[in-house]
Amino acid sequence: MVCAGSLLSVSLTYDDVSELLGEKTYFLHEQEWNNNFAENLPLIRGEPAAEKLPHGGKALIIGAGPSVNNYSELRFIRDHDFRVFTADKSLIPCLVKAVTPEVVATVDASKEILKFYNHPLIHRYSKKIKAVFATNIDPEVVKTVPFSRYWFNVALDRLKRVIDPPEELKCECGRVHKLPYQKSVSRAWY
Repeated sequence: MVCAGSLLSVSLTYDDVSELLGEKTYFLHEQEWNNNFAENLPLIRGEPAAEKLPHGGKALIIGAGPSVNNYSELRFIRDHDFRVFTADKSLIPCLVKAVTPEVVATVDASKEILKFYNHPLIHRYSKKIKAVFATNIDPEVVKTVPFSRYWFNVALDRLKRVIDPPEELKCECGRVHKLPYQKSVSRAWY
């Protein structure tokens, strides 16, 4: 029997919960992510880094929110000839509504991402769209996507210090970007 006076009161902040979930996610997926990276490494070494994508000008970034299914918004984007960058989840809705992104980004390492590239329109636009991939994404996704590839390395939020990329992941130009830790924000080396 437990009496009320012996109950432990625990108060967790949003940041505490976020950090605990991040630690658990990393613990559960670390080996998978490392294996994905190892399998992708020959491609990574032979293909350009994300910093080699064309720079300059303005681009509209389309995320994976519910408005991506709003036809009038996508029609407006199409009719005004914006440069478009999109998340993988919003790629098919964009293509179906005749919005052709210049770049699609995949960050999530899950094999579930394959569903965002499973549509007949993907191959029709294979010469027009560039893919930007995190180095630890599932190799099946890499093999499936017909777009030219550019790579970036994700910095893990669980590291509470300034992070230096390993030597083999430095940019071709030799620059190393040191990225400070911030809670709940993913960062990448370009």
